[in-house]
Amino acid sequence: MLRRWIIRSFFIVPILLCLGAWGWSRSHWMRIGYCHHERFVSYYSARGIVDVRWGTSHGQPDEWWCHTWPADHPRFWPAYRGTTFPGFHYFYERTETHTSTLLEFPWWFLIIVFSAILYVVWRKTRPRGTGRAFPVELTAPRSEPDGKTQ
Repeated sequence: MLRRWIIRSFFIVPILLCLGAWGWSRSHWMRIGYCHHERFVSYYSARGIVDVRWGTSHGQPDEWWCHTWPADHPRFWPAYRGTTFPGFHYFYERTETHTSTLLEFPWWFLIIVFSAILYVVWRKTRPRGTGRAFPVELTAPRSEPDGKTQ
């Protein structure tokens, strides 16, 4: 029993973290990134979206960075510039000094993905019934007050 809940908690925690991050992204912007040997990867969250960006940038120093700042107009849904499909956006840019790939998706998408995984894990870790009987049926016949068996 405890083992089942430990396994399930590994899939419940990401859902709770995504819900918290979605709520927090309403009023704050955040960027975390890393650059090493002119290659970078960064994560950005604001207004209900997650932005993952990677690529190369010449002249960028090797470093980690993390910045947070309050949003100017708090809201859950972003005002998009350019083409998107219900909150999803892909962009690739190549110049002489850098290449950059951007993948943007809403927090609700991550919540749905983790919830679907949790559903599968929940079904796989549930206790199995014994026999073909309905789980609430009695395993032994019960006796009537007059001594007859049902």
